Amino acid sequence: MTPAAVLAILVATGEAHAAPTAAMSTAAAEVIGGDDAVRVVEVGALTDPESLRVERELGVRAVVALAWSDADHLHARLRLHAARTDRWIDREVDFAAADTPAERGRALGFAMASMLPAGDPAIPLAAREATPAVAPPALGANALEASFLVGAGLGGPAGGPGAGVAYERFVASHLSLLASAAGRVGRIEPIGARELTTSIGLGAALWPRAPAADQRLGLAIRGEALLLYEAVEHTNAAGTSAWKGHALPGATLAVAGTLRVAGPLEAFVAGGVEVAFGTVDVSVLAAQPAGGAATIPAARAVAQAGLRLRF
Repeated sequence: MTPAAVLAILVATGEAHAAPTAAMSTAAAEVIGGDDAVRVVEVGALTDPESLRVERELGVRAVVALAWSDADHLHARLRLHAARTDRWIDREVDFAAADTPAERGRALGFAMASMLPAGDPAIPLAAREATPAVAPPALGANALEASFLVGAGLGGPAGGPGAGVAYERFVASHLSLLASAAGRVGRIEPIGARELTTSIGLGAALWPRAPAADQRLGLAIRGEALLLYEAVEHTNAAGTSAWKGHALPGATLAVAGTLRVAGPLEAFVAGGVEVAFGTVDVSVLAAQPAGGAATIPAARAVAQAGLRLRF
């Protein structure tokens, strides 16, 4: 071990000679500056105490533990500790099955080196750190969303296709605030009427897996308070069409998944339940089969698919 050593990379037992490891060490050394700047160490347990022990024993300025969460080595977790600042930095990196072991190793090496300034700004890096592979642009804290949606009443009519828009603001890496508007149309077949359901909502989303510059996938649990307006058009006894509507408070809970497809553009799907705090009874005073009565139910299943723009 030479005095130039900066970073120790901890891998599981048997991983030091795995195909990605040499490429990972070389890439990190390119950014840090010097082949002696990086040391790969096998450990029996990738724990925080073990990281601190290796950091002290080797006298490095930072240590990063590499853990694979799957047998195919498609999802890597990096946890870095900087000795001087005592900061911990976490990052997750996803790979495609088509990525070669060398490509995965190089990407991980660049990712590790790019974490160093966040852990300790005093650690000097070579000019290669400006390379896009080292520090991919961060995603914006805002998102605009447009989607197609479809609803289905649980136990009655309240369905049909529609569209929605939303604005989202990340207030923390795993928490965002939401504002939305949506509308969908359908038919109440028993009485030959047309239905329009519109809503505006305010809420929040918890992201167990938050999208990041080096992570294409995201998973969120969304909840919103809604103001719903149920409007029905029907033909009355005089043969003319008329609209009648009723406003109701409501709420929705959904699970959403996102996939970054290009730069700041993400595709997403979501599914959940919308609940109105009340039902709407509809009566049409006309001769059968046009007349009759129906109830718009309180609970509806709703699914969405669309695009998001991060900025």
